[in-house]
Amino acid sequence: MIIDDLKVEYRKNPIGIDGAAPRFSWKIQSDYNNMIQTSYQILAYADEATNSLVWDSGIVESSQSQQVRWAGAELKSMERVFWKVKAEIQNESIKENSESELAFFEMGLLKEKDWHCDWIEPLEQSDYMNFQPAPILRREFSVKPGLRSAKIYQTAHGLYEFWINGKQGTDEKFKPGFTCYQSRTQYQVYDITEYLLEGQNIWSVALGDGWWRGTLGGSSRNNWGYKLQFLGQIVLTYEDSAVEYVCSDTQFKYSYGGIRVCDLRAGEVFDTEKEPLGWKEIGFDDSTWKQVVKTEDMYCVKDNLIASKSVPVLEKEEFEAKPFYDAAGELVLDFGQNIAGYVRMKLRGCKKGQKIVLQHGEDIKDGKFSMENLMAEMFVEERFQIIEYICSGDEEEIYCPTFAVFGFRYVKVTGYDGEIMPGDFVAVAVYSALEETGDFVCSNPLINQLVKNSRWSQKGNYLDVPTDCPTRERSPWTGDSQVYCRTAADFMNVYPFFEKWMQDFNFDQLKNGKFKNTIPSGSRNLEENKRAKAAFFESIAGKEDLSMTDYMILKMYSDETEDSGVADGSSGWSDAAVINPYTMYLCYGDRQIIENQYESAAKHVEYMFERAKNANPNREQAPEYHTWTYGELDADYIWDTEFHWGEWLEADVGTAGEMERMMEKFTNADPEVPTAFLCYSTRLVGEMAHILGRDDEAKLYFEKSERVKRMFN
Repeated sequence: MIIDDLKVEYRKNPIGIDGAAPRFSWKIQSDYNNMIQTSYQILAYADEATNSLVWDSGIVESSQSQQVRWAGAELKSMERVFWKVKAEIQNESIKENSESELAFFEMGLLKEKDWHCDWIEPLEQSDYMNFQPAPILRREFSVKPGLRSAKIYQTAHGLYEFWINGKQGTDEKFKPGFTCYQSRTQYQVYDITEYLLEGQNIWSVALGDGWWRGTLGGSSRNNWGYKLQFLGQIVLTYEDSAVEYVCSDTQFKYSYGGIRVCDLRAGEVFDTEKEPLGWKEIGFDDSTWKQVVKTEDMYCVKDNLIASKSVPVLEKEEFEAKPFYDAAGELVLDFGQNIAGYVRMKLRGCKKGQKIVLQHGEDIKDGKFSMENLMAEMFVEERFQIIEYICSGDEEEIYCPTFAVFGFRYVKVTGYDGEIMPGDFVAVAVYSALEETGDFVCSNPLINQLVKNSRWSQKGNYLDVPTDCPTRERSPWTGDSQVYCRTAADFMNVYPFFEKWMQDFNFDQLKNGKFKNTIPSGSRNLEENKRAKAAFFESIAGKEDLSMTDYMILKMYSDETEDSGVADGSSGWSDAAVINPYTMYLCYGDRQIIENQYESAAKHVEYMFERAKNANPNREQAPEYHTWTYGELDADYIWDTEFHWGEWLEADVGTAGEMERMMEKFTNADPEVPTAFLCYSTRLVGEMAHILGRDDEAKLYFEKSERVKRMFN
């Protein structure tokens, strides 16, 4: 009998968790069949030698091996706890006992006062209309003899990468992830003890636009702010228990390096001539660099900092390029699989200043590399899924993007005429590193391919948040997630992924219970919203014929309120607030996500009922507007107002047809889809209330759902 796969908060040996009562889980293996756990005991210690017991669960007669809660003393910031499990299993004739190896978990910073650092930013960030270069920051610090451990706590508005003494501090990508920045920002914790030296050391950081300042949704940029900002501290603990802090403050200096453009969607421009040689090393001359300033941005506070809630984003599968020349004579690389990621390239024999351009796409049309399937009218941009690399002239050069990710199978290469050897161009898939838990294989190759495509769609769209596509919008559309979340749970352990993301629903919900179509919703930068709106009206001024896209944007701008646009709050999309958490509970049995989301889900259902009471003047002759049941107007249980996406992107309707249908939906709400979701979500909220022991509320929602169902029928 073996007890293994010990996890806390769904992760192995996690550093930096902030739950007051962490959840434990383990698995048991046995050579015998039909074995069932009959009891367990968790033992937790303050030290690896197990000399100081801090919690003993006692022997608990239970088969439970997941979501077992910490019930010891209150956990403190940065406290490390070592733990193991003893368990007994048996079948009809055999009984076994065993205990696990030791595992550990470590708490993050639980209180605002634990942060001794300041939010900082480079002073020169003012060209808001154009892509800006990535700031690079550095600070030297000293380490005394007798260092026992060193932890680094970091976050950013934008993305960050960091190095200690020239070595990359982690293989995790696109940190700190995507959240509702106005309400919470994730931070990460890493053990950097092995990177530090006695004496002088250097802490280096690069910042990228990411979701904070980059392109998201249609073509909107600067979604939350115009400036990139950084917060971090290193905690040095010595053998004599003395503690030192090295903090983000005005001792950091900044400049700009080789990354001249760094947008998640537009791509990167890297100029080797601009990259300061050795800037990540000790002793680099930064006398010409400028001093950072403490930032006063409204979102740069410490009371909304949270430890990372989900699994990290990592580099995963790699694919070799098969080069060919297309019908237009262009050099194209075929990686054989559509992915979300980037290309790691090795160049030889290039001249100094030579520009190599990689354009990433998904299609070959009429024998030619094509972006046509991605470049609908409203997404036309000057720069889209492009890498530009300006060579140094070295005999061999290696480059991989830092702050950009693309959806692609094919890459068009221009500016390079060197011989392409195996390993020179490698596509790297990048996504949230969720444990793969399920697969399906049968005798039919088409069904097997469908399963493979579905799994790759998940890998290509689960990058800290679930998105609609890894190419055009990269937006966390709510409707896409609720359609797919049950399938996602068949392929991977997605519970921590959804538990983290769903909490953003709580923070992004409007006061009346309405949700925007994407969570976290973009365009939180009010100044940028006003600028973009003014630019749009200027662009259509004097036009005799507006395109369908112009009409659509005009309608959205004309009918928007301060909180949301006319297209927000659609049924089937906002219902993700109910469907996702309930589905996760069914799949994993963890009540926490129901407890987290219940109030938000119930508020959404109440919003739907309030909207259903509004009359649709186009349907006032319908029977339900003239009949009453239980003393209520029957029409109050049919939702036939507001905009709803409905059955979006049907296979037999082209882009123009979709636009025409959408304009129709703005003015004539059909009742079928929103009423069906009103019925369904109301029942699910009743189920959630029942699970939580709120039986009076459950009864109310079940009755309401039945009334809606009667009217729908």
